[in-house]
Amino acid sequence: MTRFTIFLFFFTLSTMAQQVQDTLGKVKTPQEDSNTNSTLRCLIGGSPQPVFFLDGKIVGNAGNIDTIKSVDPEDVAALIYFTSKNAVNLFGKQAGGGAIYIVTEEAEKKIKEIQHKKLGKLTREGYKYYRIAQILEKFKFPITVTGRVTDNEGNPIAGCRIENRERDAEVYTDSLGKYEIKAHRWDAILSECVGQCRVVVSDNTEQTMDFVRPPLKKSSINYTTVGLVTVGGSPCDKLFVLNGKPMKDKKQFLKRIKNSKEIEAREIAQQEAMALYGTQGRFGIVAVRDEKGRKQDKIYTRKFKRKMRKTQQL
Repeated sequence: MTRFTIFLFFFTLSTMAQQVQDTLGKVKTPQEDSNTNSTLRCLIGGSPQPVFFLDGKIVGNAGNIDTIKSVDPEDVAALIYFTSKNAVNLFGKQAGGGAIYIVTEEAEKKIKEIQHKKLGKLTREGYKYYRIAQILEKFKFPITVTGRVTDNEGNPIAGCRIENRERDAEVYTDSLGKYEIKAHRWDAILSECVGQCRVVVSDNTEQTMDFVRPPLKKSSINYTTVGLVTVGGSPCDKLFVLNGKPMKDKKQFLKRIKNSKEIEAREIAQQEAMALYGTQGRFGIVAVRDEKGRKQDKIYTRKFKRKMRKTQQL
């Protein structure tokens, strides 16, 4: 596992965030270390304070971080900041103020040693590293999405909230309208001030998503009516279509592609999507094709060519 850092939101550095920086040493910028993609910017001040975990073991909070002070930043393989919601789900009420989860290089070696062992065969210590591996796998963010938010004249929009809907993460655009947020493939990135949502359809580690706010109209309608039926929803409620077949929801789609390889995907805008699938595509389509779909295309193409040879002009 390569070294990585995951830093979620935030506008300003609090006193507590600065303390974390001083504790762990200088956080390297992209120019200083290609493995570190952003600066530590965690809004973790206030009360209650976040708890610290070192290699899966709770070691105190901001008022008691002597153990953390002894950690050499060069020995840190992963540092994850969990927001209050995610922290409570993982660690219980003790993490009501969030959690800072640190994994050392030594723990990473232990994880590699037990990764091929059966769960029932693990010792108590082995299970501890298995649990750490689960958390790292779930919360590492291999994709960095950057972009700008502007109005229809190209002017930057500052303070616009950009949200990763799947990861309970959000950032705000700076004075130039720029933002950076972490994601996994298939995550939905919402620009709240624009009301547009894009899906991370590629697995490239660095991607760009720009949002442009259309001219403001006198009246704004955020729903579609069909007869007497009102169709609501969110701009992120995309219709996923796998090999030409619409999926019930995103959960079904992810289950279907779990073991697929060589996946190709693209987003289809609302107007074209509605022409293809009616109100099902009112928020746009994510059209996906895997190796099975490409094989079907080849079969259909061969059949079509054979028919053409037998056709005569009158």
